[in-house]
Amino acid sequence: MKKIASVIILVLLIPSLAFYCLADENPLTIQTGAQFVADSQISSFGTYELQSVSPLYNINSDLEALCFNYSPSGYVIVNVNDFSIPEFSPSSTTPFPYSDSANSSYVYNGPLNYFSYDNIKYTNLTSGNC
Repeated sequence: MKKIASVIILVLLIPSLAFYCLADENPLTIQTGAQFVADSQISSFGTYELQSVSPLYNINSDLEALCFNYSPSGYVIVNVNDFSIPEFSPSSTTPFPYSDSANSSYVYNGPLNYFSYDNIKYTNLTSGNC
């Protein structure tokens, strides 16, 4: 009976150890782990193709999450600190379209709190207010 309990505990701990190992400071490793989580979530709703990845920062300018944008529609936001999914939709368009602008970034302050920051001001992406 003790052997069975040991095996069950080991089986439950292995996945959490894998994600702990992924959660280092290497951006490529973080994106790979987050994309695995995002793809696993969205694939349960059908066939989707990854279109782009938008980095999302907090108000301290630290990387907070990644928004994976899918085609034909849908997005998954994955927190890079713990690989949790604070928000996703298999049918809505992304609130964070891909941008390669070096002069602006996206700020994610939790569900439905979307902002862009252009080094001068924050703009609410939902209302357009500064």
